[in-house]
Amino acid sequence: MINRGNAKASVWKRSATTSAKKTAGFTLIEIMITVLIIGILASIALPKYRSWLQTHRLSLAARVLQADLRRVSAIARTTGNSASIRFFETSNSYSFEQQAFADDANEVVNVHLGSSPYWTDIQSTPTIITFNHFGMATSTESWVLSSIDGDPVTLTIRASTNEVTIQ
Repeated sequence: MINRGNAKASVWKRSATTSAKKTAGFTLIEIMITVLIIGILASIALPKYRSWLQTHRLSLAARVLQADLRRVSAIARTTGNSASIRFFETSNSYSFEQQAFADDANEVVNVHLGSSPYWTDIQSTPTIITFNHFGMATSTESWVLSSIDGDPVTLTIRASTNEVTIQ
């Protein structure tokens, strides 16, 4: 015996699910418009991101140099001996000696501002700056740090106050 009421219901269910499957998803036009909008937004944001990144790298390099100048001053003050930091403009780097513990030998610290994460050039640098046994700079000096796209940043250490400023 055939139950026709159930057969109609199953046909109706089959056609309803088949049409639902056909309408689900995105068309090629919708996907292309979405990709186009994302591309336009990326083309607007990318130059601003690059500019921000250059400014951030330059600021980071300036803060690292400022901290290292203060560190060398502190080394001279705590050891009671003069200490110096040497700059190498051709390799965009500088180095100084530090002593980790009283019984340890001096360790040379090299900082390369021309490589990752800084990608910064040092310009207008003195070759060496010396701090006396009181930790005071023996002369007023300035450094100019620059990057490819960023505005240059000037660091100055004043011998009279031993203040390191970033401009």
